[in-house]
Amino acid sequence: MKLCRFVLNQAPDQARSGIYHEGKVYETDGERAIGIHEPGSVSLLPPLGTPPGIRVFEFHRATVGDRALSYRFQNTTGLYGPNSDVEIISASTAVDFDVHVVGTVADTAQAVDPGEAPSFALGYGLMLVFYDADMAQDERTQSIPIGPSHDLGCVIGPYLTTPEDLTEFTVGSDPTNFAWNLSMKVNETAVAKASVEPGIAFSDLLSFVTRIRTVQAGEVLAWPAFDKPALEDSPLGRGLVAEDRVEVTVDGLGTLVARIA
Repeated sequence: MKLCRFVLNQAPDQARSGIYHEGKVYETDGERAIGIHEPGSVSLLPPLGTPPGIRVFEFHRATVGDRALSYRFQNTTGLYGPNSDVEIISASTAVDFDVHVVGTVADTAQAVDPGEAPSFALGYGLMLVFYDADMAQDERTQSIPIGPSHDLGCVIGPYLTTPEDLTEFTVGSDPTNFAWNLSMKVNETAVAKASVEPGIAFSDLLSFVTRIRTVQAGEVLAWPAFDKPALEDSPLGRGLVAEDRVEVTVDGLGTLVARIA
């Protein structure tokens, strides 16, 4: 299933929930369908509203041995839904974006063993994180943890795809380990296209976090960002500016679109 939240364009003050299926949005009351809507009559919201927390995982080169896993928090007050106009107030000419697959935790989780972690996966979606590339470079140069540079806003969506709809994309015995086909473009300019196997599962992310603290239902765990060229080094040749349209497609998860206001 593809879970969604939305408003009707003619009633934008009332958030509704439902399922996207075969080109239509089926509104539900939690148990049964209570309405059917054409996609053009609705505006999608973040699939589960404002989550209690968003952890963004990153790999760092360890001093000795292999890369080390860590995470930072993404500001939930800067969260937008699919097809939103994202207001970037930074005056930087080097605004860029990262793309992450995210998993949402279904139930409160504490000290979860990787073997039991799949039962905690409610569903998966996409996240765009907009950032100031010049500030991010300064953070890396000064060995400052990534933070302010990546606080320009983020978009989650388009839906939350439940695990049973993603079995064709799983790799190995862990049902939360995936391989993805993806493409990214700005306006009509392609900036990246690849087939990627992250090499780390949702089970690993959840187990890592719950060794540190309890994770609440609805929290979002984001895989490390997909590799892509800096926009200035891509065919686009520049950072994002007002009215640019960013479009990311990942097979199985759909297409996530955002515009720069």
